[in-house]
Amino acid sequence: MEGLAGAASIVALVQITEEIGKLCGNYIQGVRHAKRDIERLQSKASALHGVLTRLNDKPQANIDSKAVQNCCEELKSIKERLEPRKKHATMQRMGLRALKWPFTSKEIEDRVQALEKYLVLFNTTLQLDVLDKVSDAEQDRLLEKLAYAGDALFNSYENEQRHRMCLENTRVEVLQQAMEWTADDSSRCIFWLKGLAGTGKSTIANTVAFRLKAGTRPVATFFFKRGHGDLAHVRKLIPTVARQLSAYSPLYRQAIVTVIKKEPDLGHSANFREQYEKLLVEPLRGLIHSTHDHIQFYIIMDALDECEEERDLRMLLKLMATTDDLPQLGLKILVTSRPELSIRHGFEEIPSIFHRNLALQDVPRSVVDKDIRTYLSHELKDVQREFDLPADWPVDQDLDTLASKAGGLFIFAATACRYVGGSPQAKPDDRLKQICNTIVPNNLMTEELDQMYTTILQNSTKGSSLLMIADMTNLQEAPLAHDFIQDCHRFTMAFRRPIEQAPEQVYVSALVFSPSKSIVRQNFNHEMPQWIRLAMTLPEGWGRSLQTIYCRYPIDTITFLHHGKLLATSGHYFDRDEHYCQGLEIWDQGTGDCQSTSLPIGDMVVNSLSPDGSLVVSVSLEEVLTIWDVAKRENRFAWGRRPSPITATAFLFDSRLLALGYKDGSVRILKTQTGTDHWNLKDHSNEIVGLAFSPDATMIAISARDEMIRLYDVQSGSHHSTIGDRACDSLGKFDTYVTVFSPDSKSIVISFDNGIVQLWDTTTSKCRFNLEGHSKAVRQARYSPNGELLATRSDDGDVSIWDLQTGTCLSILVGGGMDFSADGNLLALGSSSKVQVWDIQKRTESACLDGHSWNVLAVCFSPDGSFLASGSRDQTVRVWKMDSMPVDDHSANSRSEPASEGNYGAICRVEFSPDGKFVASGSDAAVRIWQSETGDCYFEYEGYSPSFSSNGLMVISTSEDGLRLFDVKARNSYCSPTRCSAHLPILSPDGRLVASALDDNSI
Repeated sequence: MEGLAGAASIVALVQITEEIGKLCGNYIQGVRHAKRDIERLQSKASALHGVLTRLNDKPQANIDSKAVQNCCEELKSIKERLEPRKKHATMQRMGLRALKWPFTSKEIEDRVQALEKYLVLFNTTLQLDVLDKVSDAEQDRLLEKLAYAGDALFNSYENEQRHRMCLENTRVEVLQQAMEWTADDSSRCIFWLKGLAGTGKSTIANTVAFRLKAGTRPVATFFFKRGHGDLAHVRKLIPTVARQLSAYSPLYRQAIVTVIKKEPDLGHSANFREQYEKLLVEPLRGLIHSTHDHIQFYIIMDALDECEEERDLRMLLKLMATTDDLPQLGLKILVTSRPELSIRHGFEEIPSIFHRNLALQDVPRSVVDKDIRTYLSHELKDVQREFDLPADWPVDQDLDTLASKAGGLFIFAATACRYVGGSPQAKPDDRLKQICNTIVPNNLMTEELDQMYTTILQNSTKGSSLLMIADMTNLQEAPLAHDFIQDCHRFTMAFRRPIEQAPEQVYVSALVFSPSKSIVRQNFNHEMPQWIRLAMTLPEGWGRSLQTIYCRYPIDTITFLHHGKLLATSGHYFDRDEHYCQGLEIWDQGTGDCQSTSLPIGDMVVNSLSPDGSLVVSVSLEEVLTIWDVAKRENRFAWGRRPSPITATAFLFDSRLLALGYKDGSVRILKTQTGTDHWNLKDHSNEIVGLAFSPDATMIAISARDEMIRLYDVQSGSHHSTIGDRACDSLGKFDTYVTVFSPDSKSIVISFDNGIVQLWDTTTSKCRFNLEGHSKAVRQARYSPNGELLATRSDDGDVSIWDLQTGTCLSILVGGGMDFSADGNLLALGSSSKVQVWDIQKRTESACLDGHSWNVLAVCFSPDGSFLASGSRDQTVRVWKMDSMPVDDHSANSRSEPASEGNYGAICRVEFSPDGKFVASGSDAAVRIWQSETGDCYFEYEGYSPSFSSNGLMVISTSEDGLRLFDVKARNSYCSPTRCSAHLPILSPDGRLVASALDDNSI
């Protein structure tokens, strides 16, 4: 009680110190002498005011009530002396100098010392309270490990832009039922509010959440939204709910923290069932046994039907159905959704005594129409005031007509109001009459809505602004609306960058350069400045290029991630100080937004993707290391500058661990989920130049400059073995370039800058073979799928095939391409003017395919392994039928199709279509499509580097003019012009999108 009484008095002290400060300010202006004394008193009062204000925010702080009382008396005494008397006030009104400083210097000294004593006392109390709260800070740190979707909360900025609360005197009966449910003690702990699209479910949920929050009830909310990242999935539902509820109950909060301490990854990587049990159900069960106080928690999940993963949706409903003691947990759950089949079945599995349903379509139509009319009257009155319309506008008849046309759909009313008053150039009365006077052909519930959308679109194209309409339905039955919206989409994607930077450019430049037959251009042609004349010829249509993305550096590679939703670009460049840097950016291919803005955007010395594409690790020149979660599009962890630069990185195959090597020889293994150390060591004295995890995830190989390679246990960090003992092998000191584990992790290959390759046994730590033959550094080594052969590529231009059972070199090939068959049984290699096919199992050359007259640059197996295609500098593509190839027959059958007349250059790429029926070949000037069975040339056009789409219906290539696409069925090609040369084309996994790098560093 002393703390509460003290806190109540602190409020008075805060007020008095503030008043003393203001009074001192008046004396500074009105008194010429004693300025130093005035400032000393004001300064001390101000300092005391600051400490008291902070103490006032700590109601549980242990405050000495006697000290508070004495301080209050001291401050009141000072204030009374400072307050001007009536005589002074009268003289001041007459304009005469009236204030007289009431303290002597000696009195000021005493007063300042007294205030200093209280300042020290209260500041000490504050510091002690801070120490008491250290555990709270630790809890906050642990709670931050829970994945949190802040935009899912009902009062978030994102949600406020989408949903409003019910107007007063609307939805009265529905809200009354919902609020009565929150207060009753029945076992029906789940309330399912269902209704068709546009019936106002989210607005009702928003209102219920607001009322519970205003009543200080423990409420957590999650508003789903399809297509909005985390809002469209349940992966952050439970952690987000748990963090919200933890703010209301210290006991629940402590229970959550205890769980997170034991399982730090629970809030990020655990499956949904685990999160539901350990973060929600089990802590609530613990509260029942640990306290006699009944705490009622509330969870509101809105728009459950907008969860994109139906499997997760079914899991959520199933968990709720199988939690037998759900009514006893002190938890009430409000769910809103459309009455979709999967959700209906889910609720049917929940015992009826646990839940109650309310269907909005069952609410009497007269009640809904009345609410919609109230909404229309409220919204259109705002329009009336904004446009200075007559006071009686809109008339009752128009309001009745609109309410009737709405058909019980609030989305109709909301869209109508936005259209009527949505533009400064609009004539609200005319637009209102347009909607009221439309006639629909039938009485379907959504027909009025569809007709209004059509009216809006027809008239919006005649005005000077575009209207954004949400929840568009039945576009297939409204061709005008569909075509217009598609053209608007292409328009905004094509000119997104100038419109964002300078919105007025939508008329000055974007329209001017839009295609001549663009619907947007034709309808807004009158808005373009008449003085602009183009010297160029505009294309008629938009073409195949959806948008242009501007990158910061020349592009080396392009990769689609996560089913084509994201696009990763990488490249290298040199900064102003000639530092070699790697660049990596990740883009949303739908919007063109850069998703890697949370990464440090300075020059990067390391930038790499994890093997599964889920994480990006980057290191800046300032040695800031960042791990970025690609799927969640957020910066997972960042570490500041370390004493030594990072020189090597490696991910475990499943991205759980990240290995970092430093210039000072230290190595650090991080857990990518938590950012904590798995282990670290300092066994090397020189710079770490290579890191490699074994495929079985048990070992990591660490290479240091001029040192032997050491293997460590991934789990414990203990030293496993040392390999590369150059003293025994008299190899001298050389830098290692390649460290590759075999597929079974039982051996490891290392290469040196003098061309020597060694094969080591990881079990015995003995060198099995020195593979000598290359004269320069080996840059690449590849095991066969079964690990019995090794292919190495050196700077000397040779590709060597090694038998890892005997350590002998089976073949040395020059200038060839290389490809394994899908089953891993065959290896095809371009060798001079021949193609050699190796039988992996027998470790012998199965066939030598002789037919080309010059070096073979590219080889490729068809997906089913029945054909082999080869391309050569002799300008021919050869297709070899593998099933007719006799074993050990070096004169196997082949079909050769020379190029047509003209010099098309060397064939540097061949590729089979997914079904194996066609082969695409590319030289430095032409692309040809061949029929595999007959060897006939199916089609030919100018271009480079052809690639088939995943469905085999399209071929993508580049040309001098831009991207060129070939339609296999239609047998024609067309070009998508770009402003400069294109290269590195890549298709998304579903074959619907194409990305290409341009020479001006854009995509």
